[in-house]
Amino acid sequence: MLVKLLKLIKSRKETVALLAVFLALLIAALLVGFKDSVTGIVLSYLAAIVLVFLLTLNWHKVKKFLILLGASIAGFLVFLWLNNVLDALGGTTGDSTVLSSLLEFVRVVFFYIIVFICPVCWVVGAAGSVMVFIRRKKTRL
Repeated sequence: MLVKLLKLIKSRKETVALLAVFLALLIAALLVGFKDSVTGIVLSYLAAIVLVFLLTLNWHKVKKFLILLGASIAGFLVFLWLNNVLDALGGTTGDSTVLSSLLEFVRVVFFYIIVFICPVCWVVGAAGSVMVFIRRKKTRL
């Protein structure tokens, strides 16, 4: 019982530390800006990597990583399609309406998901499934 409690405390400390790193990277990327700034883009990718790593920290099954891999590919295609649809709809609504501004905001959010989140999820899903598969093979031998 005490061992489980100590593991839980250690796990929470790691989670809080990773969350602090994610927030620091995200704030730094927002302060630097990522439009035409290599530093901002790198900070954004690092924040996305820490976020996805934080969410997959306690995964120990290949199936979960394969689902992440498939969801990242499907999400990339779906958000790409939605981004294009919203771009077309934004062009037909006019420039001065509230609806046009809302569509532009949602389109930008979809774009950032396409650029930053989906590729990182793909890499973590592929690498995680391979690593867990190899680790399972070693323990069986």
